[in-house]
Amino acid sequence: MRKAFHDHENKILTALFLAVLGVAVALGYDYYYDLNDDVLMKDIVAGVYTGSPESRNIQMLYLISAFISLFYRMVPSVPWYGLFLCIGQLGSIGLIVNRSLSFCRNIRGKISLLVIAGAVIIGTMLEHLVFVQYTITCTMLATAAAFLFITTDERLNNQQLLLKNVPVFVLAFVAFLIRSEMFLLVLPFYAAAGLCKWSNEKQIVKRENFIKYFSVLGCILAGVFVGQVTHMIAYGSGEWQQFTEFFDNRTQLYDYEEIPAYAEHMAFYEGIGMSESEVTLLFNYNFGLDEEIDETIMGKIAGYAAANRKQAQSFSDDLTENVRLYIYQLTHGSDSGHFPWNGLVIIGYAGLLGLGIIRRKTGRMTGKLLLLLAVRTALWLYILMGNRYPPRIVHSLYFIELGILLAMFLAESRLSGAGKLSRKERSPLGEKSPLGEEMLGIIKIKATMERCFPALIGVLILVMAGANIPAMVSAVDRMAEEREETNRIWQVMQQYCRNHSDNYYFIDVYSTVDYSEKIFKNVDNHPVNYDYMGGWANKSPLYEKKLRVFLKEATSMQEALTGRDEVYMIAESEEGLVWLEDYYRDHGQGIEIKPIDNIADRLEVYQIR
Repeated sequence: MRKAFHDHENKILTALFLAVLGVAVALGYDYYYDLNDDVLMKDIVAGVYTGSPESRNIQMLYLISAFISLFYRMVPSVPWYGLFLCIGQLGSIGLIVNRSLSFCRNIRGKISLLVIAGAVIIGTMLEHLVFVQYTITCTMLATAAAFLFITTDERLNNQQLLLKNVPVFVLAFVAFLIRSEMFLLVLPFYAAAGLCKWSNEKQIVKRENFIKYFSVLGCILAGVFVGQVTHMIAYGSGEWQQFTEFFDNRTQLYDYEEIPAYAEHMAFYEGIGMSESEVTLLFNYNFGLDEEIDETIMGKIAGYAAANRKQAQSFSDDLTENVRLYIYQLTHGSDSGHFPWNGLVIIGYAGLLGLGIIRRKTGRMTGKLLLLLAVRTALWLYILMGNRYPPRIVHSLYFIELGILLAMFLAESRLSGAGKLSRKERSPLGEKSPLGEEMLGIIKIKATMERCFPALIGVLILVMAGANIPAMVSAVDRMAEEREETNRIWQVMQQYCRNHSDNYYFIDVYSTVDYSEKIFKNVDNHPVNYDYMGGWANKSPLYEKKLRVFLKEATSMQEALTGRDEVYMIAESEEGLVWLEDYYRDHGQGIEIKPIDNIADRLEVYQIR
């Protein structure tokens, strides 16, 4: 038994670590989809949206979306999409922890590492383990891939290195398929980490090393090529290409620009044939009501908004402002909103620099750190200049940077001999050291520093991450309570729609936009007879298919609301619907809006005639 444990010690400890972490999250909070985006993606591949599992969920690349949908076709009642995300996140942590344990000499060191890892995960990532989001999953897989590659033994030849890193290529490929934009954003970190690893070779400028490292990069880029080409083929039809253009323009307008106000930009809107009531649909996100808001119109508005933004502030002023913001976010505490991430990153850079000083390789280590610092600065300025950096993007960038710093620290410690003296440097009992007593003393001090320094860095990380655990737990508690209340209303609405299965309901977007669902509880993958009046799936071929499935014939939202007896609208009861009356009036039709039912004292069901 003891021998079996010793042979598989790292795997057993990793499995126990993940089991404790996973069960603690499940018992403390349950697992949630973070956003309604994730819920809709799940609904599409599970068959909830159109009535049958779809291989295209719009947000992910085709191969992974089609892969997940196959499982729903086989066993529809299992939450495959959420299970996939959770396995991806916990699996990534497990791979990093398991490899890290291999650098520890004894069980005491391994237990210490697990304690530090637990503090870091809880202190920084608890909210993302509870509220699961596909962007975070992508980055965690990408980080695991980078970590495994950096910590691979440098002494392997080209063929051995490629075979050893097959899991790296698979992880990177899956990460790209899940969230291609996020993977491409962090790809420069891969290049920097590869160059840092390359610099450890004894002969850097050597043909074999060029082949070795460019082969690794080539395998990763080959996966990117395959994933993108298959996606383009799958979305190559005319209707999907038209929607993809609309989707990209909508993303640009809503995520990166500000919708121009009608009163101030009336001439522009009149020039593209839009009335004030139609522009209002853009502001309340119910643009699905208007068939004329297509990819061309959306593209013109996005382009016009981008031009206005560039005119409002010069590039140099914008850059200066964001450089100041970048420095502030990196160097300040909780008031910056980036603690403890920024502190852990600083410890990581300081730890590597300290290791370089101890090993008397300050110059080479400084070069590596400057390269990493340049890459992280460029990426941060890129997202700051784009004026879009939600927590899932911010935390993703920090997570992969910390993963790379940790991997480099472990790899450098291994290269340094982990504080051990060589046979030549050791002085056997009764023999005089060939290096002299003074030199031997210096070597012993250096070895002791190398052995103790990682422990010091570990303590600093433990203190920094542990200090944030109470605040993180409190924040997740609060978010879970708020999510429960929001989801309660959403669940009542879902039940109402199920109870009136002969009807069809269009939902005002901002009335229920904050909802999500639990991943493993109350799983119901039956088709639903409702849809949003806007959102990123609107105007897609899937949306058109859903209308045909539930309304039995081709129609538009505008016509269905007023011309079909079984079609209703759901919106917050306190919200006025003047904008709806204005829209129909501008299109030559007077309407009567009649409230016929109430849902959870929050939502109103309206009949439009």
